[in-house]
Amino acid sequence: MEIRDSAGVTIVDNRGEADSTFTLVSDLRLGSVEADAPDLFSDVVAVGVSPSGDIVVGDRMSTSARVFDETGGFIAAFGARGEGPGELSQLDDVMVVGDTVLLIDWQRGGTVSRYSSRGVLSHAVSMTMDDGVRLAPVAHDGASWLAGEYRNRTEVLDEGEIVEQRAVLLRYDWNDPAPGPEAYSRVAAHLYGVRTGSTSADWPLFGRVQMGDGFDGAGRYYDASITDYAVRVWGADGLERIVRRDVALVPITPEVVAQVRDGAVEKVDSLTRNAPVAVREQQVEQTREMVTRRASHMVADSVPPIAAILVGRDGSIWVNRRDGPDLVQVEVEAMYSGVLGMSSRATRWDVFAADGRFRGRLEVPPRTRVYAVSEHHAWGVALDDLDVPFVHRWSLEHLPG
Repeated sequence: MEIRDSAGVTIVDNRGEADSTFTLVSDLRLGSVEADAPDLFSDVVAVGVSPSGDIVVGDRMSTSARVFDETGGFIAAFGARGEGPGELSQLDDVMVVGDTVLLIDWQRGGTVSRYSSRGVLSHAVSMTMDDGVRLAPVAHDGASWLAGEYRNRTEVLDEGEIVEQRAVLLRYDWNDPAPGPEAYSRVAAHLYGVRTGSTSADWPLFGRVQMGDGFDGAGRYYDASITDYAVRVWGADGLERIVRRDVALVPITPEVVAQVRDGAVEKVDSLTRNAPVAVREQQVEQTREMVTRRASHMVADSVPPIAAILVGRDGSIWVNRRDGPDLVQVEVEAMYSGVLGMSSRATRWDVFAADGRFRGRLEVPPRTRVYAVSEHHAWGVALDDLDVPFVHRWSLEHLPG
């Protein structure tokens, strides 16, 4: 690992580093098939962890968040379907910011209910948000959070139309006497005016860069480069660090496009296996046409090797790879469950320590989704053979060899 300084920016270059291999070993499992059990989950939408180690699980079916201590003991459940304070039409996401839990309902104009980790409601605000606004809480003191607004800039080229997305983060103050959209203010435009992705007309194959981004516990913002294997770390005064590995851009060939088409057809055929034959055949043919149409709009002849990133509170970084055998898999899964959704196949991740040092590779098993990470642990959900969800805390253990 080489560490150097370039105009005040620390560059951590992991080129040539030897690979280590990790596996996930569950050291805590939450889940039950008993009707009245507090850890009976139906449709897990999020798993978060507080600084004290409490695990927060959002369950869409019950429209509630459940909190468990680090040993798995049940602490509290809160949130319900309804029209009253803190109630939701549906639970779309749960975010843990320090010891604060935010329940998010996109169906009701972006309702955000703020609870303590013990289930005490302090705020419930309804905001009218544009389709491009995505919440990104960062303030660990609970006084404010940030929301990312993704704005498009269109440029027409001979090869097609390019839409560049730029993220502008706005600060919301929970203590404002009249909370609402007017409570936003721009913060650090030079910091958050970063290019986060691009797409061309008709949502082509590979043209979009659906990368996760996030914050660590100190409020630093992390995003992934779209031109090489690099994760950028932004502080209050601008770019602080770049973490790199020597991984090339991934070429898009006709053979790769054909593999994506075949993979998408296989995926649709599996999803519609219980439908009438005529419906299955129609869906399969529409899928073939969709992939062909999207491929015709491709502008780029290569894509970045990073599909998504997860950021730990401790500053650790997990990078989801999109190269080699993973390219087709990531593209097909992204069509139906998003890059960070639950995959029917194993997904490959690179794990970095908080100082940017590459620690090794990890395969997340099929039917498993990781929601939160640290340098030595991960939290997420896995489905059993009957599709029953179980929440896990995993430790990272070295595989021999």
